[in-house]
Amino acid sequence: MKYNYGPFVIRRMAEGRVFFVNPQMPFEFFLDCFQAEQPFFCVAQLNDGRIAITPNATVIPQAALQAGFGPHDLLPTETEYVTMGGTYPVILTAHPVQKVDEWLRKFERFVIGFAKQTLGEFICCSHDYIPLEFGKKFTKAPTEEPVEI
Repeated sequence: MKYNYGPFVIRRMAEGRVFFVNPQMPFEFFLDCFQAEQPFFCVAQLNDGRIAITPNATVIPQAALQAGFGPHDLLPTETEYVTMGGTYPVILTAHPVQKVDEWLRKFERFVIGFAKQTLGEFICCSHDYIPLEFGKKFTKAPTEEPVEI
């Protein structure tokens, strides 16, 4: 066995960018998995039938989320989603998913497209353009003044 999380990975999808895992996988193994193999997402079906989608924060950085693009753009749209408050982003389906394999196929299709997208395609498909304001002065973060001793 090469990795501790190996036995918890049920299936690798989207050319290794999505891992379908056992929901009993210890959370520290998620972090090991994200660092070692760098998938975009680990996905698990919970005991109550909902699906938990854990994005790899090192692959999808916070700055991308602030620009209006994020993991939610890759999720099948016919399902309602919620997120958990806390320090690590986890997206959950709001309700149990009856046809998990169908949901996974749709999700995989979106992720493969995202993973193979070129810079040119990304720019042409951009949601919004945000104008830059030249000449606008930015304030520096406050600093402490030196104190004479």
